[in-house]
This record gives sequence, structure tokens and C-alpha cells, in this order.
Amino acid sequence: TSITDGGYMLVPTKMTMDMLMLMPMYNFSKETSVMLMLNYLNNKMPMDGLCQSTMSTSGWADTQVSLSHKFTDEQFAVSMELNIPTGSINGKTKMQMLMGAECMTHTMHAPYGMQLGSGTYDLAPSITYLGAYFDWRYGAQISYKYRIGENDNNYSLGDEANATMWLRKPAFGATFSGELNFIRRGTINGEDEKMNTASVTRSGDGGLPVSMLPSPTNFASNSGGTLAELSLSVSLPVSFAYFTGEVAIPLYQDLNGIQMKRRTGMSLSIGAMF
Repeated sequence: TSITDGGYMLVPTKMTMDMLMLMPMYNFSKETSVMLMLNYLNNKMPMDGLCQSTMSTSGWADTQVSLSHKFTDEQFAVSMELNIPTGSINGKTKMQMLMGAECMTHTMHAPYGMQLGSGTYDLAPSITYLGAYFDWRYGAQISYKYRIGENDNNYSLGDEANATMWLRKPAFGATFSGELNFIRRGTINGEDEKMNTASVTRSGDGGLPVSMLPSPTNFASNSGGTLAELSLSVSLPVSFAYFTGEVAIPLYQDLNGIQMKRRTGMSLSIGAMF
């Protein structure tokens, strides 16, 4: 988004997220298990505009507890996940803001996408199909995340529908995977009153006054949309750990309002099982 054409003082150029996940699991039986997921996030979002700086937030995010049951034929599984709002929705970030003719550092309420949690209890039921053909493994899953009520800041993130299909094959001591994801996220409902959405009058070309908004990330209407994405990955086990490299290729995007579109990205993850 152009600063001049869009009328914004700041726009994001990209966003990166580092995540540490701890997932203890307990099997009640061969078919039924419960899993706890703890998440630690580190978010960064460089901003461009009248001043340049980088937003950042970090800390423990929401916690998920899921109960799964695999049917005796082991082809179908159902799961119910509960999101517990342990992540903060009042995160602060430092930004360079124009004051008069000088850029100065200010502490401000972080935008929706930089907050660490949803602030609401969420339910996410899913059903999974699992199949095998010799050493090939394939499957599909559909899930829906339902936000229960509003959080303490008078908004709730949009509901989310997800459909996934995958194909996996071990070879040369590694596991190669292809995955197709379809995601539909709803727009944020309500509005965080702590979010700065007020316009500011600045001096434009020729000294004429120009009314400018803070950033597209501060507006709830600039959220949600539809995404189809293809992921290709290889996972290599080493002792009790495994290393996974993944390339994610967006195939289709239809986003609400003004948002950053996803580009082809690469990720590297390290996991360990005990």
C-alpha cells in the first residue's frame, strides 16, 4: 500500500513469527489420547512510512487442550480442541512516530495481528481421514474454530474454517510430504478501544494539510479472508529429534480490506520427542 495513495502514516512491509511449541501427550488407550500444547511466540513487523521502525511482541501465547479418538479401523479420527486464552491481548510495542518534523519513539498498543492471544475461549472440532497404500500415507482433515463471545477488549477474532489434504512417503531415510491447505478466516468482530484509529493532519505537498490514518493493521475491517496454499516439506530424523524444511506456495488469496499478501516462504523447524 502506498503511503500517499492510501493515506496512512505507517504500513507493514512483512511479518515474521518464531514459535516454540511444547506438546505433552497422554494415551488413555490405543484409540483415545489427550494433548496439551504450550506456545511461545516472537513476532516482528517492520513498518515503512513517515518514520521507519519495527514492531515486536513476544511471550507465551494461547494454550490448547485437545481430546482425540481414533476409530478401530484407524481410518477416521475425531478431535475436539479447546483454546485457553493465556496469551496477552494488551501487548505494547515501541514505534517511531512523527511529532512535528521529528521522528520520536513512542510506546503504543500493538495491532490485532501482533497480539499473542485471542482473549477468548475457542472450540475447534475436526474430523480426519487416514489412508495408506504400501509405504504411501495420505489423508484429509476438516476443522472449524468457533470463537466464544468477546474478549475483555470488546472484540473477537473471526471464526476459521480449514480443509487440508496431504500425501507422505518415506525415502532415503527421510519423509517427503505434500500438503494442500484451504483456509477461510472471518473478519474481526467488534473493535479494541485501545487501538489508535484516529486520523492526524499532516503537511502534504505544497504545504497543504493532509489527513492521514495511523496504519491498516489498526483496523478490524482489515482482517480475514480466503487462502489456498501448497506446502512441500522433507523431514529428517536424527536420534530423538527431527529436522523439517518446508516451502509454502500461496495458490489463491482473497483478503478483506488492506492486508499483506503471503508470498512463497521457507521455514525450518526442529522437533524432539521423548
